[in-house]
Amino acid sequence: MIPARIRLILPILFLAALPRSPGAAAPFARGKQPRFEDGGPLAAAPSTGARSPAEAMKGLESGDPETRMESALALGRMGSGARPALAKLLAVLKDEDSRVRMYALWAIKMARPEPASVLPGLVASLHDAHPNVRENAALAIGNFGAGASSVLAQLAPSLRDEEPHVRMAAARALSNMGVHAEGAFPLLSLLLKDNNPDVRMTAAWSLAMIRPGAEDTFAALLACLRDSDSYVRLSAAMALGTLRLP
Repeated sequence: MIPARIRLILPILFLAALPRSPGAAAPFARGKQPRFEDGGPLAAAPSTGARSPAEAMKGLESGDPETRMESALALGRMGSGARPALAKLLAVLKDEDSRVRMYALWAIKMARPEPASVLPGLVASLHDAHPNVRENAALAIGNFGAGASSVLAQLAPSLRDEEPHVRMAAARALSNMGVHAEGAFPLLSLLLKDNNPDVRMTAAWSLAMIRPGAEDTFAALLACLRDSDSYVRLSAAMALGTLRLP
């Protein structure tokens, strides 16, 4: 049972964790942003020539990597209208150009297909040689939320990836799964001691999402309020405010 007096001082803990520098950015605004979020960098990219899924699918078979990238981008902008191209997009996840593979991941994500139809391909991309591809594979998996919980065991090892932004993406994916990702709690909690503060910041929030009613989550986040980084402290304070305290 969490002592009632602790609940009373949570607002004070939140204020204590706020960044101390004037004009500091909002939580999670610091650091590298995920590449292929809705409305992210690709939304501002120049439009491509492909006007239909069939036309874009043909472009995916081009010998020119730029054309393949543009075709994947065009399909991503079509959203669910690109679902007829899913088989070709999944095949492009093995393209020799890492940029093409990343654009294909974004297109698959934007098509919002049934998870079962694409999760095997996304899981395979978690082992890609290029860290940017691994990062965006994790983000694409996380986009399915609880619908991707069947691949929790395959995603969790990405929390130990050598690239910090892959670890962050995996933590974010787990948070989207919510309580269905509770089995990853031991690995995720280790990230609270990661040498990268952005990873610690993301892990703190994700812990609260996957295990919101547990005393060990409360204890772990409370310890984060002593972190040397103000953004980690802020993330922990905000996460504490979401817990379902008894």
